[in-house]
Formats: sequence, C-alpha cells, structure tokens
Amino acid sequence: MWMVLTGITVHGQPKIACDSEGDESPACICWSETVSCQDADLTAVPSDIPPDTIVLKLSRNKISSLPKIVFGYLPQLSTLNLRYNKMSYIEAGAFDGLGGSLHELHLSINDLASLEEGVFRNLTSLEYLDLVDNKICTLSSGIFRGLTSLDHILLDGNRLSSLPADVFSDTPSLGTVHLARNRIKNPENVLPSLPPNITSLDLSGNGLGNLETAAFIGFPRLSTLRLKSNNISFLPQDVFLGLESLISLSLDHKSLVELTGNMFSNHPSLAILSLRNNEIATIEVGLFNRFPRLLFIDLQSNRLASLPPGTFANLSVLREIGLNDNKLESLDKDIFKDLRHLQTIRLEDNEIKRLPSGIFSEANLEDLLILNLHENDLTVIENGTFDNLPSIQSISLEENLLMTVDCGMVPSQNMSASLGYVKVTCTCQFKPLFDCPNFAWLGEKTLCVRTLPRSLALWQVPLLNEISPDSLACAVGLPA
Repeated sequence: MWMVLTGITVHGQPKIACDSEGDESPACICWSETVSCQDADLTAVPSDIPPDTIVLKLSRNKISSLPKIVFGYLPQLSTLNLRYNKMSYIEAGAFDGLGGSLHELHLSINDLASLEEGVFRNLTSLEYLDLVDNKICTLSSGIFRGLTSLDHILLDGNRLSSLPADVFSDTPSLGTVHLARNRIKNPENVLPSLPPNITSLDLSGNGLGNLETAAFIGFPRLSTLRLKSNNISFLPQDVFLGLESLISLSLDHKSLVELTGNMFSNHPSLAILSLRNNEIATIEVGLFNRFPRLLFIDLQSNRLASLPPGTFANLSVLREIGLNDNKLESLDKDIFKDLRHLQTIRLEDNEIKRLPSGIFSEANLEDLLILNLHENDLTVIENGTFDNLPSIQSISLEENLLMTVDCGMVPSQNMSASLGYVKVTCTCQFKPLFDCPNFAWLGEKTLCVRTLPRSLALWQVPLLNEISPDSLACAVGLPA
C-alpha cells in the first residue's frame, strides 16, 4: 500500500505523517518498509518517520547537520541514504540506536571537512560506509572504532594525504578500501595503515609517483588493484611481488612507455589487465604468457606500432583484446592463432594497411563475435579473409578507403550463419558487388555507412541491397 508523508512544520522542525489519502505536495512516499523523501527540499531530518522503516532515502535535500540520536526511533533501519545534501557537521552519537540494524550508510557528495570521533560509535552491524566526494582532510585514529562488520569503505574524492597508523585497527572484516582522487603522493603514507586481509584497493587519481619494489607485499589476499591516473612512468622489478591472489589490475592513464616481464611476479589468477591511455611503444616477447587465466587485455590508446610474434600465445581462455587507438601498421599472421575463446578484437583507429592472408580465417577463432577494424588504412580485403568464423556477429570496416572489393568480402552464409552485419563506407568501388552470385546474402549483410547522414542510428543505416549502385559516390582519391 502506498502512503504519502506530508510536510508540517512544528517549532522550525519538519514533522511528517503518513497520509493514505495523499496530498498535493507530498514530501515523502512510503512503500512497505521503505520511506523515500528524496528531492523534497528538506533542511532537517523529518521527525515522524514510521518506526518500522527499513530503508530511508533522504538524498538530494538541503540537510546541513545531524544532531545526536536523530534516528534513534528507527530500531529496524538497515539502509540510510543521505547523499547529495549540504551536510557539514554530524554530531557524535547521531546514529545512536542503530547499532544492531544499520548495514549501509551513504554520506557521499556532502560538505564534510572532518568527522567527530564517536560519530559512528556502536554501529556494529555496519557493512558499507560511503563518504565519497566530501572535503575530508584528516581522519582521527579512532574514527572507525567498533565497526567490526565493516566490509566496504569508500573515501574517494576527499583531501586525504595520509592515514593514521591504527585507523582501521578495529575493522577486522574490512575487504574493500577506495581512496581514489585524494592527495596521496606517497603510498607509504597509507599502505601501512591498511588491514592485511583487504581484497580490493583503489588508489587512482592521487598523483602517486613511481612505486618501490614489492610495494604491496603485505596484502596476500588482494584481488583488485586500481592505480590509474597517477604519475607512474616506470614500474620497478617485482613491484607487485606477493600479490598471488590478484585478479584485476588497472594501470590506465599513466606515462608507462614499455612493458617488461620483470615488472610482474607470479600472478596465476590474473584475469583483467588494463593498460589503456599510456605511452607504451614496446611489449616484451612472452610478457602475457605468464598469465594463463587472462580474460581481458586492454591496450587502447598507446603508441604500439607493432606486436612481437606470440604476444598472445597460450592465452587459451582470453575473451577480449583492446588494441584500438594505437599506431599499428601491420600484424603478424599468427598473432591471434588458437585463441579459441576470444570473443572481441578491437583494432579500430590504427594505421593497418593490409591484413595478412589467413590472419582470421586460419586462426581457429571459434567464439569470435565482434571484430572492429574501423578507421584504418585498408585498401583491399581479400576473398575469404573473414571465413571460418562460425560465431561472428559484426565486422566493422567503415572509414577504410577500400579500392578492391570482391564477392568474398562478406563471409558466406554456410560459414557464418550468425553474422549480423559487415559495416563499410560504401563508395563507387562497391558497384561490382551488385553482380555477385551471392548478392542476396552479401547485400543483406552489408551496412552502407555515409550514404546518409552519419548521425543516423544503426538500424537507420541502409543495407547495400536497399540502395542503387548509381547512388554510390566516389570518395576523394578513388577512381570512378
């Protein structure tokens, strides 16, 4: 049953009451054990919320402070959302009375510059604490004392430069610590303060400098490490020594110029490696071979002009490779050989001039779904280039000035029954395709980009069999 909480002001404090008949301008809505007072222009916490409330949403208001025991009459409250307010002060004891019930507390996007010791006291059931995007400069040693169930703490987007040595000494369950977008220049100012059993750590966007060897040696259970958008230009030998449980490593948006094997240690569980937006120009032969469980490699937006043979060899479970926005001019014929479970290859925005014969058709790419070669320098697609891709759904070739196109450009129906489309920039060079014996299939699967405004959605782009050959204009630089 829906109930409306209507705002009434008593002695300057908003008082609300459930009104099953509704109101012209309701402040809150009740549904089951959930009360939502979002976007209600409230300046203080309403004082008559139903005592059996489990979820209370007070986000996007103008609440500036929380007095002591303000939620004390809500003994079953499990989730409290105070995001997007004007909160600058929380009195110690504000959450008294919620110790056995509160599991999630959201205080992000407020104006908190400090936290009074005792503000979170007795919250023994609290598992998730969100303090993202405030103005917190320092934390006292005992600020999280008694949070014995705390598993996630999010402190991203504050002004912290260091942590007290024992700030998490009373949080034995802590697994996830997010400290992105703070002012931590030296990892040694925070790493010794973290519990050794954490599983996820985010230090992105702090301006961290180069790391020391074995910088994370004290965290044997760490499975996710994010270090993107820092000032790291060099990784010393064995910088990640001891991280044998590591599953996901993000080193995006840095100034790394090369990848060598001695940067990495034994990471048998590594599945996600993201290195996008660096300055990487070379990759050591066999670098990735030591990660047999790798599922995802992202090398987007680097300076790679070539890849050594065997770069992805023996990565039998690899699902996705991102090589887009590099400077690749050519590819080794066997670069994708035997990657049977590979589903996505992203090669768009490179300078590839030619595809070696058999690079895809002889690579045993049984699970390949998406192949993107958009915006390269390809002028010829050999017949059969995309054959033997039984699972292929989309091939993107637009923004290539193809001068030679043949009937075998699109894989045949019996080889690629799952094909959705081959997307190309259609020019006058495509006129011979209209005479192909397989035009019924070829014309139905070829999407002609740029024959109509580029702002069109994909479903609005015409198929080759929907246009007239005489409407195909020649691109600049191509013969008519």
